Amino acid sequence: LFRSRIRASPPLQVHWYREHHPIIDSADFRILRKKACLSAVPEEVCTLVITEAYPEDSGIFKCVAENQDGAVVSSAHLFVFPDTENLDEFEALQPSHVGDRKST
Repeated sequence: LFRSRIRASPPLQVHWYREHHPIIDSADFRILRKKACLSAVPEEVCTLVITEAYPEDSGIFKCVAENQDGAVVSSAHLFVFPDTENLDEFEALQPSHVGDRKST
């Protein structure tokens, strides 16, 4: 599940992409938009729901919102591994944080 909260006037066109390819609303990839009720500036919550993720779905997902005044992009990287053996590989890719310590 990816979610973007967008405020803009005039209204926006919102598009989702995976690795620069447009995502079409389907049973596998649900694209939802919901208007916020109590907002002085028009606000929407745009959601991409991946109903079941497979390793081939891994990649960079982007939400692009645009109107006549310009465009904004929000992106996230999805990692899907076929089994838990690759979890160590994923954790090795994560930035280390100062103060993170493991007990020995």
